Amino acid sequence: MIETSNGADIDRLLDRVIGHPDYFAKVVLCSPFIDNNILGRIVPFAKVAHQSKCDVRIITSLEAGERIRRALQTTLRHKRNLLTVSPRLHAKVYLAVARRLNDTEVIVTSANLTCAGIQSNVELGVRAKSTSSSGRRFLNQVHRFISGLAA
Repeated sequence: MIETSNGADIDRLLDRVIGHPDYFAKVVLCSPFIDNNILGRIVPFAKVAHQSKCDVRIITSLEAGERIRRALQTTLRHKRNLLTVSPRLHAKVYLAVARRLNDTEVIVTSANLTCAGIQSNVELGVRAKSTSSSGRRFLNQVHRFISGLAA
């Protein structure tokens, strides 16, 4: 399945992965801007996901990266590969690799990981699930792109 997406889809994806980190093998949040409200959702999720053996990767800008590093400092500072800082990052990609193939999902969008980006701004993106061959191909391409950013 491939369809258009908006900020509300990101919010729903975050709710799914935060509510059930054990359903996912890997979650990648790639956004140059992450506001404090969303950071308040991500930090507890990263802690629970780590316990559920769900690999979490956050790719962001230098400024957001510093705030995330401080927020995670006491509990997950030993976790390697959790945070990647990319000073020229402009891409916004949200990937949830499920333990069951057909539940994997990606959103490539104009929306930053901010309250405005997921709730009030007019945003447009593409959402793909692994329920079709074209969806799986798109997911694989996006996954390769993200792997290149995080290398």
